[in-house]
Order: sequence, then structure tokens, then C-alpha cells
Amino acid sequence: ADPVYFCFCNMAQFKQYKLGFDRMFHIGEVTDQAAEVQMAAIEAQQAAIAAIKPGVTAEQVAAAANAVYQQRGYETGYRTGRSIGVAYLEAPELK
Repeated sequence: ADPVYFCFCNMAQFKQYKLGFDRMFHIGEVTDQAAEVQMAAIEAQQAAIAAIKPGVTAEQVAAAANAVYQQRGYETGYRTGRSIGVAYLEAPELK
């Protein structure tokens, strides 16, 4: 299958906040390796969401996601999240 990646940066604004997001899909039959990577990404996202609690830093949330990637044998994900949305492409990005 051919992976297709879209970055919807600079696309939307709600009040003073900007929104950018990414999406990926495959054209054709997905390989076992691509499916494994996708499952790692889903599990990393779930770990990041589960880590979000009062007093937890964004760095700790990103670390929770990256721990899943490392357990699966990957170095890290592309990006765990973005900043608060006062500009379309702003630092920091959580990696």
C-alpha cells in the first residue's frame, strides 16, 4: 500500500486559537509492518491521553507516548502534540 500523509496546518481558527492537524491513510492493501506501526501509534496516543492529569507536564505526556514506541522497538513517534494554538506553527512541538 502507498502511504499518503496530509498536514492540515494553517487551516482553521476558533476565536483567537489556531488549529493544525495531520492525517495519514493508505491506498491499497496495508502491509503487516504498516499495520504494526499504526497500532503502535494508536497505543501511544492512548497512553498519552491516559497520562493527562492535573499537575502532569506536557513533557511527561510525551514521555508516556514515547515509552510505548520504545517498547515496540521504535525510537519515537513523529509528534505527540502541538503547543496551545496562538499561532498556526508555533513552538514547542511535543516529540
